[in-house]
Amino acid sequence: LSLLPVALREGGNPTPPLKERMSLNKVYQTTPLAIVGCMCLGMTNSPMNNLIAIYGVEIGLEISGAVMLSAALQIGALALQWPMGWASDKRDRRKVMIFGMLMMALFSAIIAFMPAMPLWVYVILVGVLGGFAMSIYPIVLAHAGDYVSPKQMVPLCATLMLAFAVGMAIGPLTGSYAMDVLGPAGLFIHTIFFCLVFVSFALYRMAKRDSVPLDHRPAFVNMPASSTAISQLDPRARAARKLKKGT
Repeated sequence: LSLLPVALREGGNPTPPLKERMSLNKVYQTTPLAIVGCMCLGMTNSPMNNLIAIYGVEIGLEISGAVMLSAALQIGALALQWPMGWASDKRDRRKVMIFGMLMMALFSAIIAFMPAMPLWVYVILVGVLGGFAMSIYPIVLAHAGDYVSPKQMVPLCATLMLAFAVGMAIGPLTGSYAMDVLGPAGLFIHTIFFCLVFVSFALYRMAKRDSVPLDHRPAFVNMPASSTAISQLDPRARAARKLKKGT
């Protein structure tokens, strides 16, 4: 059944992107903050997604309560995607990312260090935390896209996804170790640490490089994880094709 839409589709195949590669070193030279941001987000988001239910059980919640914490992470992500993306189009994206990371650190600190709270309070706090945590990665991609040409977007996103994957692979190991050493709160102390690493590096980069002017930046797009036609879906590529036709 999955082959039917492909077989019945009219028209040719999507134009394949140019086979241009961007190594980790090249992307770092182009936009260092994007590489560090993707790795830090992988180190924070993956442990939260994988270990939040274990955290709930260890603090004494019922299984149903622990599951509600996992659901709150995803619901929060849906709620804050649009406002965070809108803000990144109106202001320096780095400031929006710093704000999001500081909010992650703040809500992580509240969850980690406050005394026992009712389940509904945990759900709200985790939902807001998840909203900020899951909304920053697309802004990192948009920030990186401000510094490359449209034809480089596909290899750029592939390299950034690799950096994100490295963080996602390591994060659950370091996060679970933090929980073993520091107790359940170690999950959020681990999150605070990597949020502050990112904020420190972002402030350093802001001192080294000015922001891209608003009129030279494409609009934020919540980039999908993968697509066979990502180069055609990306509005930056469409804008470049229109500009080329006009000239």
